[in-house]
Amino acid sequence: MYVAIKRFVDLTDDDHIYNAGDMYPRDGFEPSRERIIELATSKNKLETPLITYIEDEEKNIEENDKVEDEKQTPKKTTKKAKSE
Repeated sequence: MYVAIKRFVDLTDDDHIYNAGDMYPRDGFEPSRERIIELATSKNKLETPLITYIEDEEKNIEENDKVEDEKQTPKKTTKKAKSE
């Protein structure tokens, strides 16, 4: 099961509009595996992921929280030793 993470028009589905939060694909439409990969990655015309896989809504929320926490945690940087 997939969910739209951004609003987009599916050019392979008669220009059907998916809004953020809509389930993908809609009832009655069977996208190809290649199309799902295009939409789930940046390998599409908008060059950004448009859908994400969800197994369970609660699990998805937990995983998104973890990602958001990681985004806000400053990355550790290492300093290279200066050569003399």
